[in-house]
Amino acid sequence: MDSLDKALKDAKDIETQLNALDNKEDEKPLVRKMRFETNVNDAGKATRNNDRFIKKHTLDEYGLEELALCRMILASRGSEMPDTYEDKFQSLADKARKYTMTTDGSGTGAELIDTVMWNQLFQDIQSKTLVAELFRPWRDMVSQSEELPSLGNVTFYKPAGEGQAVTATDPATAKRTITAYTLKAQVDISDEQDEDAIIALIPNIRSILIRNAKETIDEAILNADASTGKTNINYYDAAGADIATNSRFLLGFDGLIHYCLNEVTGQKSDMGTLEVADFATLIGLLGKYADVPERCAFIVDRWTKNKAIQLDDFRTVDKLGAQATLLTGQIGQVYGVPVILSDQVQKSNATGQVDQTSGNNTKGRIVLVNRDMWQFGIRRNVRVAVQRDEPKTLTSVVVSMRIGLQCFGDRSSANYCHTALGYNVTV
Repeated sequence: MDSLDKALKDAKDIETQLNALDNKEDEKPLVRKMRFETNVNDAGKATRNNDRFIKKHTLDEYGLEELALCRMILASRGSEMPDTYEDKFQSLADKARKYTMTTDGSGTGAELIDTVMWNQLFQDIQSKTLVAELFRPWRDMVSQSEELPSLGNVTFYKPAGEGQAVTATDPATAKRTITAYTLKAQVDISDEQDEDAIIALIPNIRSILIRNAKETIDEAILNADASTGKTNINYYDAAGADIATNSRFLLGFDGLIHYCLNEVTGQKSDMGTLEVADFATLIGLLGKYADVPERCAFIVDRWTKNKAIQLDDFRTVDKLGAQATLLTGQIGQVYGVPVILSDQVQKSNATGQVDQTSGNNTKGRIVLVNRDMWQFGIRRNVRVAVQRDEPKTLTSVVVSMRIGLQCFGDRSSANYCHTALGYNVTV
């Protein structure tokens, strides 16, 4: 038997086994076998991961954006969705037109269905962000770069009498530019004999998109650093090597930790063994920007969190009552300031930078920020595009977004002490 005959026989045997499973309702949740293209080996040949199994889903589990993504992938391969799934998509699309696009559901606005479904996907991502949620309302950017104006204080006087003028204040004006930068990811999906398998994969793609996108947004706000050379906060190399110019952290804008380590360097504190007084030290660094505790937030890594909850004056969520829902991800409160746990705050070395020798990253970090002094902007919501590569017999799903971050005031001035970092925390 030549290789082609053997391949056809193997494919038929697999399909027979899958159909047999489909007819056994008393078995565990049914699955479909999927194969994924991965890297290219030294010989230039594509390699595959081990076979993975994806849970079969019922039709009612799919939303509009999931079925739309499935349609896009299948269309790129010259295939169509099964009728039942197509009918489900059309039903959901009709509802979107009726309730989102028009008042009477007369069929107008069909060309905007893609906008509806990807906005819904981005709303799901928004609802799961922890750090980005601190900086609401987000700026809806209408261009790549926009100005954030600021105005200095004005002085009030008691007039000499009725109808009398007072000394006019000439307030200082300033502006900062917020610029959106693109973040992009690509997933390659190899062909599968049974086209229905791609439908089984869609919910998994969607859940991964939501999880990874919200992590990426939070990670960018905290760790973004456009510095090259050896000063990047995400890159410390004792050997003196420079950060690679294709590093994923060179996003164009600089985040909260960079602000404290590389810009207003007085806004950091070497902590050591964690005590409640360390939180007070960071509050002191914020000065007037910490006068309203609920407008500030501590952001900690999970190792520092485990130390913090052992402190007597640290109020955990179970003791906060109704205040426990003040912010998404809140784990407690200290001196009236909410404490947020973020997995995007990584361990670092004793200087507060992430070391390229992983064994040197043994210290925790704490970020304290005034939420009103930073602006997070969205130029492009999450966009999903599908492209077919026939020579490789795979379909690429490309996900991108454009986001920006900027603070108000002069980024190099000690007068703008709205963000602080505690580093070298013993964990």
